[in-house]
Amino acid sequence: MKPVALNHAANYRRPGTSSASIAETLLLAKIGEDLREVYRAVAVEAQPAHLAQLAHRLDAKRGR
Repeated sequence: MKPVALNHAANYRRPGTSSASIAETLLLAKIGEDLREVYRAVAVEAQPAHLAQLAHRLDAKRGR
């Protein structure tokens, strides 16, 4: 995981929010960032041929 800057929480401060909700927001933001990083690597890889064929057949049945 990439470290989050200590002042990063300042971007999320809003009137009426508690430090717990800010911590949850930071945690969710970090999880989202990590998931995007994982799936970015998956998305750039070539699809297996059988999955690509299946996707094309499904698209054809949907009329795309």
